[in-house]
Amino acid sequence: MAGVTPLLLGSQRLDRMDATLAELLTSHRIVLERLDKIEAEAARSSRRRETQQQQSLTATASLEEELEESEASESDWDFWGAVTTLRQHVKSVEEYEFSGTVWDAMVCVGQPSVGHAASCLLVLLAAMTIVIQLTFCMLVQINFTEDPYDEGARQAFRWWRADIAHRVTAVSMNSFQSLADR
Repeated sequence: MAGVTPLLLGSQRLDRMDATLAELLTSHRIVLERLDKIEAEAARSSRRRETQQQQSLTATASLEEELEESEASESDWDFWGAVTTLRQHVKSVEEYEFSGTVWDAMVCVGQPSVGHAASCLLVLLAAMTIVIQLTFCMLVQINFTEDPYDEGARQAFRWWRADIAHRVTAVSMNSFQSLADR
């Protein structure tokens, strides 16, 4: 009896392993089917998107052809109908968002709601902004466009880097770094 029990347990283990393997294969097949469905749906969506883009381009081209071919007089031309049709074909609208700068505030100069004093102040601020920006440009031009080191100084820097900066005697005892690393 003692010899039969381990064999039965071994065959039961094999049966369980076979059942587990069958479940894994079934799960694997289901996952593959789902992936195929997802890929097919993505392909359909991509084709649908391409078709919509093509239809939009075709509609825009036909509208442009109609506008070019139209030789009616200005009184016969339906301006607002054309604008409405163009708006239907244009999906994105470019907008400008005002920021808190003098350049954006210059739009308000001369408006009755702003007043004469505020308009004069805006013009003064715009002039000051121009002066400050030109001053900054001149400082950059004068101070940062020339090389401050001649060839002799550059050669001395190279010599210092190669000779002195890596000397063992110049290594810091606290951080164990050479002069070049510090």
